[in-house]
Amino acid sequence: MWGTFLSSIGDSPGSNRLEIYGELGKLVVEDNQFITVYQNETSTAHVSKTSWEMYPKIPFTQECNEYTVVLQNFADSIEGRVKPLATLLDGQRALENANAAYLSDWQQSALAIPCNSEEYYRELEKRCEAKYRFH
Repeated sequence: MWGTFLSSIGDSPGSNRLEIYGELGKLVVEDNQFITVYQNETSTAHVSKTSWEMYPKIPFTQECNEYTVVLQNFADSIEGRVKPLATLLDGQRALENANAAYLSDWQQSALAIPCNSEEYYRELEKRCEAKYRFH
């Protein structure tokens, strides 16, 4: 992923825009209310490995899919226009499920959900240390 953060209090009339880029496209949020998803037909990593062009064009589609609907609902619920599709508790349960799945894989054993959070963080820390260890 690539990211650039620009901030200014001296521009007029100013703008409010967030762009998040990934291998398969980008998400654009404008003025805290418009969400646009652009999905590449091929990943940028694949194109950069296989294309001989200096600036290859990657075909994309502009979509309104379930992610767009969820993100739009999130933005609208922050502003109080609608009820959120998912609550904080729903998000917490999803995170607990994901953490338990990772820990189960790391330990190659079945676990209860939610898993032991201290055990999860110990295992996560081991992997973070190994990834960023300098030789």
